[in-house]
This record gives sequence, structure tokens and C-alpha cells, in this order.
Amino acid sequence: AVDGSGTANYVTKWTDGDTIGNSSIFDNGSVGIATNDPKSRLDIGGSFSDAASDLNATNGLAIKQASTDSRYGIYLERAGERRGYYIGMGGPVDSLTFERNNVGTKADVMSLTRDGYVGIGTNNPAYKLEVKASVTGNWLSSIYNTATSGNSGGLLVRMDEPGSTGKALGVYANGGYKFTVEPDGETQILSGSAYTTHLN
Repeated sequence: AVDGSGTANYVTKWTDGDTIGNSSIFDNGSVGIATNDPKSRLDIGGSFSDAASDLNATNGLAIKQASTDSRYGIYLERAGERRGYYIGMGGPVDSLTFERNNVGTKADVMSLTRDGYVGIGTNNPAYKLEVKASVTGNWLSSIYNTATSGNSGGLLVRMDEPGSTGKALGVYANGGYKFTVEPDGETQILSGSAYTTHLN
């Protein structure tokens, strides 16, 4: 004989060989896992800080992370090997973080901060886009336009501030600038210990 009891809207499960009880899945038209008050079509985890303002019933998926570590978010792994990615909130500035798992060796590979800064190779970017890595014997990054027609371009640096005294483009190595382009088009190249100035 089967016995047991349950609560309305909870999906049932076998709690032993002949007893039915509540599972952790709640279904009232929206589905909650580990919550009985789903605020989206599929709601996973605990209560949100301000669900009334941040969520609505038409959100497809809402996940409440159980820790400040990005490894408590989503984990994706390729079939047949221990290589995957964690996607979650974490890092020193609470970023949306992509963390690589390479056969147990784990490291952040890309972060997006709440201020809109993107870091590749750093989880605490100081610029709108910061790429940081230790690379030997090759370039750190490359911009490669493969178009063969149509007046293609390469890299555009744009500044809109009139009279800016900043630098439009610079090359910094070994503790100092070796090459700079000023907003007015003036170009400076360091040769030895002196700058050679070229005017456009």
C-alpha cells in the first residue's frame, strides 16, 4: 500500500519505498526549485532581495545564487572530459564572472563589473576594457579585419572632448611611454631618452 501526504502545488516524490511526500519542486503555473514563491517562469534558489522591483512573472529564468562565489551560479561542462565554465556573480568587485575549469585548474577568464568594465584575464578591471595576461613569444592581442574589399578599416580611436590634453593613443613599456598620439594629431616617439615630435 502507498501512503503519505503532500502540500498543494508541490510536485510529489517517493520519500521511501511506499511513501509519497513533497519534493523541492513547486508548481503553481510558474515553477520553483528550492522556493515555494516563484517569481518567474522558472525560479531556482531562495528569495530575491526585491523581487517586486527586479522580477516579473514573464521572466524566463531567475536564479538566486547561494554564495558570493561565482562557482555557485551555473556550470557548463563538455561531454567526456573535465573541462567547463562557471558563470555567476563573484570576484573582488562582485562581477558577472566566467571562470574556466581545466581538469581541476580553475581561473577567472572574463568579468563584467557593475560599472560596465570588462576584464579579460582580470577580475578587477580598471578600464572599460582591460586585457591582462602573461604572454611570451607572441602578441597579447590582435585586431584582424579579414575583408578584402569595401574600404575596410582597422582600429578607430575617437575622442569628443574639445581641447582635451589627454592621449588618444599610447604605447607604454618598461616604465614609460614610447609612442603617443595627442588629440590634435601630434605624434611623439621616444628615441633613446628624448622624444621626437611629428606633426600631422
